[in-house]
Amino acid sequence: CYNNYKYMTQIVSDNLADNINQAPKKWYKKRWGRAIMALIFLIILLFVLLAAAVFGLVKNVQNNKNIVQNINAIDRSFFDNAQKSPQRQLAEKMDRPQFGNPKAPLVIVEFADFQCTHSKQEFPVIREFINKYKNDLLFIYRQYPVINDNSAVVSEASLCAEEQGKFWQMHDRLFSRPEENITSETVRLTAQLSGVDLKKFDECVKSKKFQGKVMEDAQDGFNLDVRGTPTFFINGKKLDGAVPSEILEQIMAKAKEIMAG
Repeated sequence: CYNNYKYMTQIVSDNLADNINQAPKKWYKKRWGRAIMALIFLIILLFVLLAAAVFGLVKNVQNNKNIVQNINAIDRSFFDNAQKSPQRQLAEKMDRPQFGNPKAPLVIVEFADFQCTHSKQEFPVIREFINKYKNDLLFIYRQYPVINDNSAVVSEASLCAEEQGKFWQMHDRLFSRPEENITSETVRLTAQLSGVDLKKFDECVKSKKFQGKVMEDAQDGFNLDVRGTPTFFINGKKLDGAVPSEILEQIMAKAKEIMAG
């Protein structure tokens, strides 16, 4: 009887499968149902993106408002470079790439990632500003590789260019690139266009000579509560996110007003 039982079991199983296959499809399994589900998903996605954009806009407006209030509260002690707070000392490491006047009372530090879209968008703003006031400020660039593993590699490569006195040439080209992602080919071509000795550059990158320095920047940023890029420190005061040119101009105007008084 075992064989007959086995046979009947197979028949019942096949019949059940046929009945299941013949059962009406759920609405969401039909073509029009799938289309509706896709439409609903798209609407939800657009809503989330819109909410995120509005939240970011509101946050930036509030951040800028706080910055303006802080600017109005600035006094002469803000420019006392002889009495730096521990936070300011940690942010303003003087053995990092710098541009401008080392004796200036206004020191701006930027933590950025060459692969970060927001850092890339802020680049022309901050570059124009520090070029305009290079005699009145000191700008220090700190590495904060947050996008992916390649971010650290690009940071190390930029310091290999600095070793040859070509950091700012490479810095500007990396942030001015048209493509979003930075490949190893992009890094090497950018270094070549920046005027480095490619053989020495390749050896430096391969040996990971500046890996420790990049990781130290990342650790310092973490200790300074840097949560993303770009993040600025102006005489030790932290400003999260991109800073509009008009805000930078207000800070400089306030600095000149106080120092002239």
